[in-house]
Amino acid sequence: MAIPFVENMQSSVNKLDAQRVLRHVPIMPYHDVADIGAGDGHLTIPIAKYSYDGKIIAMDPDKVKIASLRESVKAARLSNVLTRSITAGKRLPPKKESVDGVVLSRVLHHVDDPGHLLREAKRILRDGGWAAVIELHKRADVEGHPLEERLAEEDAKSMLHEEGFRLRSRYDLGRYYMFVLRK
Repeated sequence: MAIPFVENMQSSVNKLDAQRVLRHVPIMPYHDVADIGAGDGHLTIPIAKYSYDGKIIAMDPDKVKIASLRESVKAARLSNVLTRSITAGKRLPPKKESVDGVVLSRVLHHVDDPGHLLREAKRILRDGGWAAVIELHKRADVEGHPLEERLAEEDAKSMLHEEGFRLRSRYDLGRYYMFVLRK
């Protein structure tokens, strides 16, 4: 019995803690939020529960993950989540200045043109809106994607600055780093 418990503890240590992320972002219960690269909804579901008077737009290019997310949203009985399939390098579905917050969790290292994605995130963000960018540390002591595929913190910071985001704060989330930004 002790071995499954240890395995569960280890997997939870390696997983991004959604509640910890929510503590650090300036989200309000009425905020409309875009979760870009939502995947299976690891952050989408907690964001939707917190922002119960807002609308959550969960986007991902993987149609299988979007289908799984739709099932999770249905099972959680959430009526404030819209799911959208997106195509890399294309315009994001939300209209200009239509969301209060944007979450880009473990996404920038996957895209060919992170600058384009950041410009799109900024386009859909309302003036004064916030963005959270979360990436895996680029260190050999951190398990995860191959080191050469990761985005170094300084490179991410430079990209965000180039696209006109203002750094509000930086957090260490164990295996991950997170920037909270303003438009």
